[in-house]
Amino acid sequence: MPLRRCVGRAVRAALAACVIASVAVRAQAADIVWHVSRADDALAIEASARLRADLPGAWHVLTDYDRYAQFIPGLDASHVIVRRGADVVVRQSVEVTLWLFRAPVDVTYEITEEAPSRIVSRTVGGCACTLDSTYTLRRDGGDVRLDYRGRLVTGSGVASLFENAAGERTAMRQFRALADEIEARARHETSVVPWHVAK
Repeated sequence: MPLRRCVGRAVRAALAACVIASVAVRAQAADIVWHVSRADDALAIEASARLRADLPGAWHVLTDYDRYAQFIPGLDASHVIVRRGADVVVRQSVEVTLWLFRAPVDVTYEITEEAPSRIVSRTVGGCACTLDSTYTLRRDGGDVRLDYRGRLVTGSGVASLFENAAGERTAMRQFRALADEIEARARHETSVVPWHVAK
């Protein structure tokens, strides 16, 4: 989901060598396929993971915005500001990192939930860039598949190199964390034996 514009000229120049390429990544917990490419003026980000979980549990994690900061690295705060039915406004404070550079960012998202399988979000404040994201859940045999599509539009010139790289890194970090949390909560649920069974 998020990034920021305020980087000094010296930092921008130092990051001019940054190149964004298409990649496929395997996470250490859930297997994740990750692909990044340039499409017109935007960075297209796609990810997919097959998770050992059920659909209701995965949906609960995906929409548990107030707890995101507990399991997503670099996310300092995440709070629902307004909820009107399926429409939610969420504000997040995140530390964007790229190599040794770190920058705090406050970003606001408008999210539309399409229960129990899809959320669509877009940045509406706190960032000069725009990030449109879609998370989709679907059953895959006895498992669940989590898919992500993001479209990141930044500025131009040297600054956009940094913003694209930081945006890719932040989106990847959040997707991995969500996938791992979905599986972790599913394992916890299956390990809890009801007391009447235990007796």
